[in-house]
Amino acid sequence: MRLNRSAKKECCGCRACEQICPKKAIVMQKDKEGFAYPIINEALCVNCGLCLKACSFNEHNLRHNSDDQKYYWVINKNSEDRKRSRSGGFFFVLAQWMIKQGGIVYGCILDENNYVRHIRALDIETCKKMQGSKYVESDISGIYSLVKKDLENRKKVLFCGTACQVSGLYGFMNKSDISNLYTIDIVCHGVCSSALLNDYLLFWEKKKGGKITEFNFRDKTIDGWDSHVESFVIKNKKYYRNNYTKIFYSNNALRPSCYNCKFAKMERVGDFTLADFWGVKKYYPELNDNKGISSIFLNTTKAKTLFDKITDYIYFGEVSKESIIQKNLYEPSKMGEMRDDFWEMYSKKGFSSILKKYGGYDILRRLNWALKRLI
Repeated sequence: MRLNRSAKKECCGCRACEQICPKKAIVMQKDKEGFAYPIINEALCVNCGLCLKACSFNEHNLRHNSDDQKYYWVINKNSEDRKRSRSGGFFFVLAQWMIKQGGIVYGCILDENNYVRHIRALDIETCKKMQGSKYVESDISGIYSLVKKDLENRKKVLFCGTACQVSGLYGFMNKSDISNLYTIDIVCHGVCSSALLNDYLLFWEKKKGGKITEFNFRDKTIDGWDSHVESFVIKNKKYYRNNYTKIFYSNNALRPSCYNCKFAKMERVGDFTLADFWGVKKYYPELNDNKGISSIFLNTTKAKTLFDKITDYIYFGEVSKESIIQKNLYEPSKMGEMRDDFWEMYSKKGFSSILKKYGGYDILRRLNWALKRLI
């Protein structure tokens, strides 16, 4: 069974259904846009209903941890850890704490093949790969099953992902013991597909004649934290561009379910909620050194207890609810007006055509960009 266009708005690609199916009757297949969706083998399906119960978008799994939320600005005291992070480096503080407790950390990385996926980390060095923003759908194949096994073995587990991925994990766990599970949901604008990112990287590899050995979705080393510029390294030379960023924020390339996000609200699903603290400019300008600052929500008693254990490693302060509000905390990203045109052009004329029209890759814009960089 394949999902039609309307049904795709109800699938976030969390893979909970695929991982929980006892008959392996569900596999994830990518559509022409590069997004993964469940395909059901009716011959194997026994109609047990576990897939529906585990679904991230199932109303039963839309946990709301907001009875007594606390909001803070946070900066990692370690300047190098903060530098590697896209905001204030709070995730890495939690990851370090978890590893020191003999626990396990699950998070998203951009691997050696420039593929975005979740992995399991047992050491600090592996956790470093999880730092930084990735504006792409993360492949979470098999991860929920690994988390469950770790919890069954009485390991402490920290899981970081988008709110729909955290919701999918809870749906997969069902009635299992989650007392040792700590979750972080990220305030999310939406995700592009891995296919789109791959085409973008291939474009520059052909243009520059070499393999991209390092890619950064949001590089803050030259213009600071509040800039949105990607960077990549080819043959030990670093290049700065904003073409992928333009495509991402055009909202024409996001997963269909992102426009129908069930989690774009103050009521959160994770123990912690993590975001950039953009409100610092208006409400606390004296804190803004343009090197990155996080806003965090403590949504559960479990989060508040853990937060008290790591305060020696952070600068922090409690802030108002008003100061941490951002658009994706009260509504999903709106679908780009040219989304159909975007994907039709992509399908018929290839990636370079949409890079020019939607990514700003043309002569005048490139000259303007070069001039700005020079200044």
